Amino acid sequence: MKVTGYGGMWVINGVIFKEILLETAHLSSLIPCILFLNVLLMHG
Repeated sequence: MKVTGYGGMWVINGVIFKEILLETAHLSSLIPCILFLNVLLMHG
């Protein structure tokens, strides 16, 4: 299943940000993943 467009970006960001709130210690390792996902979704 492929998620495209800004709607998918908001959904994935919401999930990631919820995980960040639950485990703030992993923030530094999640930032690159967030940026990478945003690039894929915006240019996919």
